[in-house]
Amino acid sequence: MLVREAALRVMAPSVYDLAPQSWARHRLIRMRTDRLRAAAEIILRLEPPRRYWPPGP
Repeated sequence: MLVREAALRVMAPSVYDLAPQSWARHRLIRMRTDRLRAAAEIILRLEPPRRYWPPGP
């Protein structure tokens, strides 16, 4: 559940996307968030649906 929340938070646009302070910094953060977003998409795809989790008797 925590991992899913973190992944969804990463999917949301960041403050730096809206107001970059400098172009180099903006590009660096964009690269980093793109990698995090890709990882988040993979995590959300791998995680089983909420209603089947946790597995019960």
